[in-house]
Amino acid sequence: MSDVRVALDGNGFAAVSNEETRNRANSFQFSVRASRYSFSDNAFRDGITLAAGDSAANSFKVLANDQSGQVIEFVQEATLHVGLPSVNVLKSCLFVLNQGWGCSVSSFVPYALSMDGAGQALASRVAGSSLVANHFNPGTGWGVDQILSTDDPKFGIVALVYWSGGIGYAVWVDRQDNIRASRFVRSTDTWEPSQVLGVGSRAHVALARNAASAAALVVWVDLTGGFQYSQYIPGNGWQGAQPIPLLSTNEMNPSQLAMASNGDAMLIGVVGQGAQASNLIRAIRFKNGGWETLQTIGSVGSTVPQNTQIVMDGVGNAIALYVNVNTGELIANRFSVVSGWQGAETIGILTGIASANGDFDIDMDETGRAMAVWPGDAGPAFPLGSSRLRTYTAGGFTVALTPSILPLQRNGDSQRATVSITRLGYTGPIDLQHFDCPAKVICVFDQSQIPGNENNTGLTFLTNLNDPALAGNYVVRVTGTGGGATTEAFIEVQIQ
Repeated sequence: MSDVRVALDGNGFAAVSNEETRNRANSFQFSVRASRYSFSDNAFRDGITLAAGDSAANSFKVLANDQSGQVIEFVQEATLHVGLPSVNVLKSCLFVLNQGWGCSVSSFVPYALSMDGAGQALASRVAGSSLVANHFNPGTGWGVDQILSTDDPKFGIVALVYWSGGIGYAVWVDRQDNIRASRFVRSTDTWEPSQVLGVGSRAHVALARNAASAAALVVWVDLTGGFQYSQYIPGNGWQGAQPIPLLSTNEMNPSQLAMASNGDAMLIGVVGQGAQASNLIRAIRFKNGGWETLQTIGSVGSTVPQNTQIVMDGVGNAIALYVNVNTGELIANRFSVVSGWQGAETIGILTGIASANGDFDIDMDETGRAMAVWPGDAGPAFPLGSSRLRTYTAGGFTVALTPSILPLQRNGDSQRATVSITRLGYTGPIDLQHFDCPAKVICVFDQSQIPGNENNTGLTFLTNLNDPALAGNYVVRVTGTGGGATTEAFIEVQIQ
């Protein structure tokens, strides 16, 4: 058995954890191994065993990484003694850059854990019959529990996210099937009173946050099988519940929601096909405040898997990861903001219980770097022992156009916009293209390829006819392609 987790820090490193079970001299030995992976070196560093025992060692799937290189993981180790009860030890482990790993005994294990970009963290758990949350500060450690609700969440499931600007969100379902949400403000170290967003089913609550604006999006299934969503808009609070048109559990059972920094979001899930005993993986995108068309992006075989995941970068590109339980194939499908879903690709094979349980994990950072991990044959291929991984690097840059609105006269006018590149790890050349240039208008780049050592160029718009039919507002799209990824920007040309 093996339980693997991965979390990226956004600066070219990934934290990877692997729970292993091995047979030694007719007895089982359990351990949790952790390590950091460098994308630039394509190698692991700082490997260590965080927990070990002859009964159980669990990472609890609570692993978090921040932009400064700090990692938090909760583990448990249990040791059997002949004639005595097993000894269980809960640990909270922290990795600090240039200092390494350190573990201390913990009084709790959270249901959910999330870190911001500066080493702060939030954790939530059930204590007695109450839902509580705790705040971690790198200088002082874990603080005092704060009660979010005296009514513990149904099935103990909580969705939790934390933003680099010091804003966090927790969403859960209470015993009366109310979808509740609370917002954490780090500057005052307080949780705001919870609000009821709607009524729904525990199993299908998903939460995503927009890292750029501290907005949030919650999706759930109501008691009739329809889909509902609510947004948190800074300054305006939680918006009223709204239905996702033409979408119900007949079309998809949602499993995970991801959100990009630009506000795009993607919801993924599985749909059963009744007598055909076939299950399809489907996705639907949230963009510009509305939901697009539901799309089928793959098949998961005749059994619904326990794990399907979706991750996004900063500009809206995404990767879906799922397993075909019939074949054990671990399948990835990439979504491009320019060309849509790219098609299913098998990246690994899961065997035995790992396939049935969907034992894999994936994470993606703002620049488009991603890592997927899963268990494989036991062996020393990686410091984690029996884990396998695939990395994917995309994006690494953004494209912007200034000004965003460009006035242009009809007769012989020439105006130039600036195309700016912000490099987020990618240092190679970037090919530029423009689309939807207005008729009878010449659109031309100063240079259509930006070399790796440059970050801007110009896009000139030229009219040479005094044609009244030219008057109007036109949206021109510019794409930049490099390193296997494409990103885009827009400019509105107002011809007068």
